[in-house]
Amino acid sequence: MKRKRSPLNAAALFLCWALCILGASEIIFRFLPVSHGINQALSSRLWFKEYWKPVNRLGFRDFEIEENAAGKKKVIVLGDSFAAGHGIRSAEDRFSNILARSLGKDSRVFNLGVNGAGTLREIETLHAFPLKPDILILSYSPDDIKERALSLGVKFEGFAPYERLNPWLRFLVSRSYALNFVFWRLPHAEYGRYFSFLESAYANETVFNAHLGDLRHFIDYSRAQGVPFYAVIFPYFGASAQNQVYLGKIGDFFKGNGIATIEVARLTAGMPPEKLVVNRTDQHANELVNSIVADELFRRLTEDGRF
Repeated sequence: MKRKRSPLNAAALFLCWALCILGASEIIFRFLPVSHGINQALSSRLWFKEYWKPVNRLGFRDFEIEENAAGKKKVIVLGDSFAAGHGIRSAEDRFSNILARSLGKDSRVFNLGVNGAGTLREIETLHAFPLKPDILILSYSPDDIKERALSLGVKFEGFAPYERLNPWLRFLVSRSYALNFVFWRLPHAEYGRYFSFLESAYANETVFNAHLGDLRHFIDYSRAQGVPFYAVIFPYFGASAQNQVYLGKIGDFFKGNGIATIEVARLTAGMPPEKLVVNRTDQHANELVNSIVADELFRRLTEDGRF
């Protein structure tokens, strides 16, 4: 006669299986690096530990500046995380590195991309770098305006999703790799608020004009130094149409000042946004987009007789 399992035994068995599954999941997710757009996920920390290299003495994700630089044409790439290759596992798959291979051994491409940098930080980086460029490339993305916006009083609360959880849940989610992985795949209001902050910044005439003044610094520098200047404008793929309108104004500003301008949104027009980004939680440009940008830069540089 088959013995009937007691409710207590059934509950204990279920709890045992649940703990085993959770334990196994925790082990798996502790070794699963996944890039994330705002770098607060535990999986993103794993990703940076695994893939963010090489890092030179100046702190850039690049080789040492002394390596193979003497007597070669120097191309400097300024920018934020789009230039640095956020989400790109191998630095060799960034547009700067692909461009370097296309240009050949008579040139040296320096990537000075810094995660989170805005235009003001990029100006400082340009002047602090010990080598003068023969060609200057600015990688522009929508949040390059944020430093100027914050300095002029446009408010943004920042990203603090853990703070909205109750203390016990916050403790578990911030420490468990498995729960943290799931948490960061849920919708978060911070993304929408950040896009609204950027749109407010571009719509604010005072902020926008001040930002254009900051960008003019690169134009003035290039002309004073006799250095050809190229602007590459990255969009947030899949962002609002209004976001693209503001980026269009940035493109018009550069082109109106005679600057060679590459608008990535035009190069990728008609392509599904999900095919252009690193992953669903990291909206940076993926390897495909970097390759497209590198090819276009190489074409422009050679057509202009720079190489």
